[in-house]
Amino acid sequence: MRRGALSAALGVALVLVVILARQLGAWRARYDDLNRRFQAPHIQSLRSWRELAPAAEALNGVAVFAASLDSLRLTKSYVELHRLSVPVLLFPESKLAFIYRTQRVPVTMVLDSAGRVLYSRVGLFEGLSARDSVLSFLSGQAGHRLGAARQ
Repeated sequence: MRRGALSAALGVALVLVVILARQLGAWRARYDDLNRRFQAPHIQSLRSWRELAPAAEALNGVAVFAASLDSLRLTKSYVELHRLSVPVLLFPESKLAFIYRTQRVPVTMVLDSAGRVLYSRVGLFEGLSARDSVLSFLSGQAGHRLGAARQ
């Protein structure tokens, strides 16, 4: 009788392990899908940002940086994975991410040396029109000493 109960308990435990393994697989697939969906705009924007950076830096008074909202460890991993060539800054305080409206959506910004937003483009950054809109703005501002704070 004890063996029968033990066998039944082991059978139930085995079934639970199989169910949990299948559920874990489903959760992992859902996580991977969500992760791909939320990272997709960043990944799609990388090519255009890579084209924009050298053109922008060729203008007088322009420095190009990337900014990260993630931890140093995650940021380093991202930089290595995508081979970013521009310096990457971490937001020192989460309130700055809120102030600059950079919550997990790709944002392309032009700031002056005082940190004021002079130009902002929210969302997917790709194609010639996106790149040209930023370069056009920067070219127009280059004569106004873009790197200097306005009085």
